[in-house]
Amino acid sequence: MQEGLQKTELTKETLKLDLDNAKVSVENLRSKINLEQIEADLMADLLKKSEKLIDKISVIENQINLLPESNDEESQITELEDIKKIIVNITKKSEDFIKKYFVSFLEDQEISLMLENDFESIEDLKGGIHGGAKFVKIKNDGNAVYKTYEQHQILDKKNFIGAEKAVYLLSRALNFNFVPPTVIKHLKNEKGKYVYGSVQEFIPNSKCLSELSDEEINQIPDDEKFKIAIFDFIISNTDRNGGNVLVKDGKLIAIDHGMAMDYFKKSQGLPTGMFHDATMNWIADLYKKPMPDKVINFFKDFNDNDSSIKKLEQEITDLLGDKIAYGYINRVKAFSESLNENNIFDLNKFNKNLDKYNYAI
Repeated sequence: MQEGLQKTELTKETLKLDLDNAKVSVENLRSKINLEQIEADLMADLLKKSEKLIDKISVIENQINLLPESNDEESQITELEDIKKIIVNITKKSEDFIKKYFVSFLEDQEISLMLENDFESIEDLKGGIHGGAKFVKIKNDGNAVYKTYEQHQILDKKNFIGAEKAVYLLSRALNFNFVPPTVIKHLKNEKGKYVYGSVQEFIPNSKCLSELSDEEINQIPDDEKFKIAIFDFIISNTDRNGGNVLVKDGKLIAIDHGMAMDYFKKSQGLPTGMFHDATMNWIADLYKKPMPDKVINFFKDFNDNDSSIKKLEQEITDLLGDKIAYGYINRVKAFSESLNENNIFDLNKFNKNLDKYNYAI
């Protein structure tokens, strides 16, 4: 190799192995398209997208076959790296399509069971005093957390229960997918009176963030921490603490959102004041760091999908009214346009963007 040239571990053979993995990802996507029950239009669209990925694989396979066996020229190293980037992109796209369309499909099945099936048993749950949380076993399904907010006035109760589901819908629309599936269910109590509440999938084998040591918290990826910090700011959540963030397999799971999307609160400051728990004291530091590309892309995908935004706005309107729906969707848009040139959140830009969107809350 010429002196001064950068070494690379990439070879023709390693690229072939990477391409094989990309093929598996695309095949996995194709099998899900053919096996799962999805709408015809969506199936046709996904098949078209997967065919484009297959075409790219063909092109890359030919490029790899034409590569020389030795890689001692700078141009050859650059070509190897360019091919590697394309292969990584193919794998990522196929995996993203699966997460976006088929994880939500499985959630829809779970939601259907939570809505249709009766409770086999109901027990008081430790914590969750504000919502009167109950641990319930669902017939022919798993377990869930049921909240009726019985001790509150009718209007407050309606808003608390509606917020639990609305926050889940927003998490799903942003592709954050860290709020467990949540529905609103009507049940007849022992007095024969119908009561309703939120039902959220129970997450087994998880720990509360407050149970973790500082060292364990530091090991949680920044992507996960950024998501919850940003999300709580967007939804004006004033009730985040180490007891209502779960941790499972290195992922954060956000629960207890009755106090979010409150009509009477307009959260424009940095969200450090929302967290009255030392477990969450790393939040303020995150806002001094560049936002990860992965999280930025979640916002780009959201803003590019007008039909999804309209659907979400209608769903939140049905739960909490049009002013709340309009206001909080605009908070998402305002936040996504409030990063500086280093991708660090700029509070002044955010407040100006709220004015630009005629912020309604």
